[in-house]
Amino acid sequence: MSEERCPVCGKAKEANTYSCSGCGFPLAFVTQFSDKESYDLWSEQVKEEKQKLTNKKRKNLAARFWAAGGCTAYLQEQLYLIHSNGDFQKEEGVQGFSASERNYAVLYTDGSVKMFGEDNGYGQKDTDSWKDITSVLAAPNCTYAITVSGEVVAAGSARQDVLTWKNMKQLFAGKHSIVGLDTEGLVRASGCGQEVQEQLRKWSKITDIAVSGDCIAGVKEDGSVCFCGKENTRREVENWKDILVLTADNAFFYGLTADGEIKVAGSCAAFLDRGRSQVSQWSEQSQILALAGSPSGSIAALTETGDLLVAGSFKGNIDKIQECWKEHIKPVILEAS
Repeated sequence: MSEERCPVCGKAKEANTYSCSGCGFPLAFVTQFSDKESYDLWSEQVKEEKQKLTNKKRKNLAARFWAAGGCTAYLQEQLYLIHSNGDFQKEEGVQGFSASERNYAVLYTDGSVKMFGEDNGYGQKDTDSWKDITSVLAAPNCTYAITVSGEVVAAGSARQDVLTWKNMKQLFAGKHSIVGLDTEGLVRASGCGQEVQEQLRKWSKITDIAVSGDCIAGVKEDGSVCFCGKENTRREVENWKDILVLTADNAFFYGLTADGEIKVAGSCAAFLDRGRSQVSQWSEQSQILALAGSPSGSIAALTETGDLLVAGSFKGNIDKIQECWKEHIKPVILEAS
């Protein structure tokens, strides 16, 4: 006799009930219907719940997948990290990660931060005394972090006004700026100029931010996207809808929609493109679960089958990185799916 499984999440039935203990779908194990109309209604509910579950997974993975500064990383109970030369590193008890071009920061579940890398010219690795940290950003020449109380601390050459920000949720690094998202969905910036500051003050209900050079984009609660900064083709993000995840490199913004489509806005010289403008084709060939952009000019994606896709000036030996990914990280992703 075949095992009954939830049509939404695939979890096996555990008790004599219609609801699923895994995803909570209340009609998971209904097997009899009064007519075709009731069956069609149930099927539509299953479809909607599947989409909600996939969207939740995409948002969750977006915060656990990184590809920047010569590091490719994935977080699932442990941090799995691949260096540009293909070397593999695993860290226990991790809740966050951030990489700049020369250093990278690991945020542990006890609220401490450890810096890795050789550049401490500005003291950006001096984080040993930090505690109660909830978010970290490895920026050029400085490491920023947000405490459990929403305050900002820094090691290195910090922008002093950033240290006065309160109620912060996450920080982002631009070409010459730091952008912050607070707990109320408002955005602050340092180093962007007065005009950009005034535009950002009008934003509200922002759930995610991406910074591309001197341009900033923000996703609103309804999935629409705001833009401010230099006038160029990156402003096309304002036409996007149903965006779940937003990321960027030095020339493009990338968005992942609720139905798994990749959106791209921006442009660059042909010899610098290296496939970046065409990554929307990835979603035509694979189910994309997460995106991660790098300021150096590259974009990476994580597929439903656990594969790593890359385009642009990806730093490092891509063959060795892919080999290491398939050996150490892909099996972990597949086991969890």
